[in-house]
Amino acid sequence: MMADIPEEDRYGLIGLVIGLQNKDLPLVTENLLKLGFLKDTAQLDQLIPRLRMAIKNSTGGSGKASDMNFGKLQAELDEISRENVLQFSTPPFFTIIIRSLTILEGLALSVDSNFRLVRGAYPYVL
Repeated sequence: MMADIPEEDRYGLIGLVIGLQNKDLPLVTENLLKLGFLKDTAQLDQLIPRLRMAIKNSTGGSGKASDMNFGKLQAELDEISRENVLQFSTPPFFTIIIRSLTILEGLALSVDSNFRLVRGAYPYVL
């Protein structure tokens, strides 16, 4: 799987993660709108806690990016989209990224059950 993510979207994803981690609601709002997860800010008060819970669940409760399980994150985001309570949708480019990371993570976990993709990729991301 391959995707070409425009630079603006890459910065938007970084801003979204930083905003969620720092509980910076204006930054989260700006990036959710820019990336196409939201059409407007009407239900943001309900969505932010749900996204925080998705991150917490996908990190085994630690909330640390280094503990992220991308398969769990994808399941959490899919659940938010399916609930239809919130006007939230996962953009196609983001779905491709998460699915690719899930496949890579699954392969690595079959060899080492303690492997964490973020920890393994960290030196190369910098």
